[in-house]
Amino acid sequence: MITFPIHVLLVLGAFLAPVQDAKPRTELPIQTPTGWESRDQDSTLLLTPKDLAAGQVYAVLVPGLMQKVGTVRKLLEVAKATLGQVGEFKPANERAGAKTDPGWEFEVVIGTLKKGGKDLMAQAMGLRKGDKEGIILILSDSVATLQKYAETFNAMVRLMDAPLPASAPPAAGAGAVDLVYTAPDGWTAKPQGGTVLLSWSNESSKGPSDSLRKYQLIILPSQPIQAGLRKTFLDFWDAQLKPAFETSIMPLPMLRRLKSGALCAFDIDDGAKAKNGQETPGGLFSVGLYVVAQGRRAVPIVGIFLNRIREIDAPLLALMDSARIPKAGDDKIIPFTQAEIAGDWVESSLSMANYVTASGKVVGDASLFTGSGVTLNPDQTFKYHFVAVGRGTTITADDQGKWSVDDTHLILEGKARTRRYVVYGFGKDPKVASFLALSMSFDADAPLDLGFPRGSFQSTIFKKKE
Repeated sequence: MITFPIHVLLVLGAFLAPVQDAKPRTELPIQTPTGWESRDQDSTLLLTPKDLAAGQVYAVLVPGLMQKVGTVRKLLEVAKATLGQVGEFKPANERAGAKTDPGWEFEVVIGTLKKGGKDLMAQAMGLRKGDKEGIILILSDSVATLQKYAETFNAMVRLMDAPLPASAPPAAGAGAVDLVYTAPDGWTAKPQGGTVLLSWSNESSKGPSDSLRKYQLIILPSQPIQAGLRKTFLDFWDAQLKPAFETSIMPLPMLRRLKSGALCAFDIDDGAKAKNGQETPGGLFSVGLYVVAQGRRAVPIVGIFLNRIREIDAPLLALMDSARIPKAGDDKIIPFTQAEIAGDWVESSLSMANYVTASGKVVGDASLFTGSGVTLNPDQTFKYHFVAVGRGTTITADDQGKWSVDDTHLILEGKARTRRYVVYGFGKDPKVASFLALSMSFDADAPLDLGFPRGSFQSTIFKKKE
């Protein structure tokens, strides 16, 4: 294999953007594939796989253009000429063209790029859709490396302007959407086949190195609560998500009391995949379900997210806090009963860490094991135990007393102290065990994020001894 100095990629990027006349950013809506990284290099977007082996070269360069070119054929010639400014580019095949489903026309040619007696494989591509246009260049050390990443690159091109897959279509409830709500700022609402689609995207404002983010919420008509909120949530999950998506989690669900007094049951799966022949977008693709429960009725809201970040929690909270279900009644939704969370619950964690010198020599051990358990007896007595084991140190704490439930809180009134936990959720996987999610601190009252219910450092998951 003939290697090629990686600095040539940076030279090419610098060439594409003279200092005295900076180019605009590309008009191509590129999404960085999962497992790749991207950065701006003088108005050129540079994308590379993270798993490149030593000595290998594979880079995708997406430069901005100084002016409109006009046709796909001319854009391809610009791409070839750009490669020709770096070295001797010799096409190895005739140009080929096609059109993606979202409407991007393109032409592409593959060849060799020779400079200083060394060879690279190179690919030039011109793309156009409406009044948007751009070019893409690929540099690779060999045909094998070019082929290795071809499928991911092709998917990246096909996903430009591709819509998120939607649950197809959500099972209709009785009548039209009856939820009264205020749409979050910047979101659009559109009636769609007996549902309402709320959507937001950064597509028009993102920079070339930013990930494309798309959020969609599908609001369905309300339905009666059947056999409790948890059972209603799981029935909605099976009816609305399973026909369109392959999910990988056991939905608990998680719980949050809203300002209106309504209760929201929710969960999100970050490992979901689209069914029915739909291609899952690159990036973090997640689906979830929110059930707003008030009185005797509940409204399912299907969530579909591409590359969601923490910012999503604010609009979700604004939407849920504004939600009302007319004529649902004033019955207060009970999140769980004492009988449902009674049992023997345990959890443990292990942190491995060492102190090292600047030379890498291990001089100390900071590893820590912690474990805790609480037995909630049917007669409302409890026993609590905590242990932490570090290097040469063991800390334990035991307590017992009476326990009770106050809405979404578990209260342990012990002899040593009173502990008040937020119960974030509970559920049971018939193949594994029952789980109880509690707030990490026994004296905090922080509600769970609506956008990241399974995020780190939010809850402690206890497993039931059965």
